[in-house]
Parts: sequence; structure tokens; C-alpha cells
Amino acid sequence: VGVLAGADAAGLSVPDQLALISLDGTPDSAYTAPALTVTEQPLRAMAERAVRLLIDDAPRSPEPHAAASLVVRRSCGCSG
Repeated sequence: VGVLAGADAAGLSVPDQLALISLDGTPDSAYTAPALTVTEQPLRAMAERAVRLLIDDAPRSPEPHAAASLVVRRSCGCSG
């Protein structure tokens, strides 16, 4: 959100002159101008795994990592 404000202050048009994607998107990112393209972290899956690791006495085996999902909005200049 700060980069969007900085781009606006510098007279840069998002996404025409600056394409922007954010990591760890918050719900607020859907309401910025333009709406911010984000990666949404799988917080529920991450929290469940953390709890399992804390309370489970079984040996820790590798688990597949939970993947973030891309939410395409106007700030990247992509269609979506």
C-alpha cells in the first residue's frame, strides 16, 4: 500500500508505468486504487502444521509445503 502511495506521489501510473505485486496480501489490498495483486499465504494450513509439530510426539517427517496462491487484480497489469 505504501508503494502505491509513493507511486502516486511520484506521478507514476500503476499499472501503466509500474506493475506491482505484493506478498502476504491482506484483505485491505482488494480495496486499494488500483486493487493490489497479491499472494495469499495459506495461514490456516501453516498454523495447523505448527500446532501438529508442537503437540505431536511422533518423529518429524518432511511434509509438502503449503503453497501461496496468486490473486490477480489490476495493479500488475495482467488480465484477470
